[in-house]
Amino acid sequence: MFDIQYYKEKYPEEGNIVLTRIIDINDYCVKGNLIEYNNIDVMLQFNQVSKRRVKSIKQVFKLNQTYPLEVLSVEIKGEHVYIDLSNKTLSDEQKSK
Repeated sequence: MFDIQYYKEKYPEEGNIVLTRIIDINDYCVKGNLIEYNNIDVMLQFNQVSKRRVKSIKQVFKLNQTYPLEVLSVEIKGEHVYIDLSNKTLSDEQKSK
């Protein structure tokens, strides 16, 4: 896997739309890597998956696929960075880009 940094900033800002590769899906969240930010690990909680009711996250996301997601928060605590994402805040037009 290549480490690529597309932007000067080390981390995205709240409200940014980022390309995320899905690396793990469980019953409570989706974990991924930010492709444009040197593959930083991120998380998408179940309640941010969709505006509509879904029984399983796997109805919306597939492993190793890339999706545009919105950055909800970026929290830096010492050496750790916590980035929360949302799919439900994006419009259908933003999702298709």
